[in-house]
Amino acid sequence: SSPSSANFSLSKSATASVAASGTITYTLGLGNSGGAVSGTAATLKEQLPTGVVATAVTAGTGVTSVNCGSLPSAAGALLTCNVTLSSALASAAPQGTAAFTITATAPSSSGTITNYASVDPTGGSSPATPGTSCTTISCASAATTVTGPSNITLSKSATSTVLTSGSITYTLGLGISGGTTS
Repeated sequence: SSPSSANFSLSKSATASVAASGTITYTLGLGNSGGAVSGTAATLKEQLPTGVVATAVTAGTGVTSVNCGSLPSAAGALLTCNVTLSSALASAAPQGTAAFTITATAPSSSGTITNYASVDPTGGSSPATPGTSCTTISCASAATTVTGPSNITLSKSATSTVLTSGSITYTLGLGISGGTTS
């Protein structure tokens, strides 16, 4: 981008660690790395990781409205988000000058997932395809570790032999295996 034009830049953060099927919050921050004032509209593409469902979007600092289509989304959907800024971003405005959040549900399986997003640097409606090949300042990603569900275990034992009309002692034990504590 030439120094005499606006250039939307993008930052992204995410919940660092979440239990399977838990809530993830993605925060997307817009800035302007160009030499001119930006417009007040931005188009972003948001690639949800496999198994992740977007449930809500919320306008934050410097954002009047944000629309990422019909929610809840399909799992792993590629969302197109239209953002209206409350005012133009000044030249050299840092990432996060305008921001919004996407609330999502983590997948039911554990592992590390990465969310990718991109913004059209010109303020147009054609952001690059978000992913590992999108490496400009108008692209961003954030990783989340999804921990497996806890398994509550139950054991039971009883007196092995007893006389007729005698007493039986039952012992119940609870435990947790795998995943996170409950």
